[in-house]
Amino acid sequence: MRFKISPSFDTTKLENGSFLDRVDVYEDRIRGWLIEPARILNGHEHAGFAVVHLVLSYVEGAETFDWSYRTFANNRYRFSRACQLPGNVTAIDARAGALPNIDHALDAQKTRASDG
Repeated sequence: MRFKISPSFDTTKLENGSFLDRVDVYEDRIRGWLIEPARILNGHEHAGFAVVHLVLSYVEGAETFDWSYRTFANNRYRFSRACQLPGNVTAIDARAGALPNIDHALDAQKTRASDG
């Protein structure tokens, strides 16, 4: 069953599982669902507060990703889970030069967290 996942793409865009296709969808979502509506609203006299909320939702998402990247060793795993990338976690980690065995790293982190 196909449905829209962004302003320009439906689910067929993600059928091959390419990381770059996922980036395309994310960019299209940000441009089509946040930036363009903020531009349209910005033309109205009393829309400033709504525009700020739209723009800050992008900043909040970027900051949350950055914070988790700096805070958690398994950020790629968390990002992959958040984007629902089943089966691609190891491929993304290997592409980024991280440890290929993410499960081992996660188990080690859970053990350290429960010990401390």
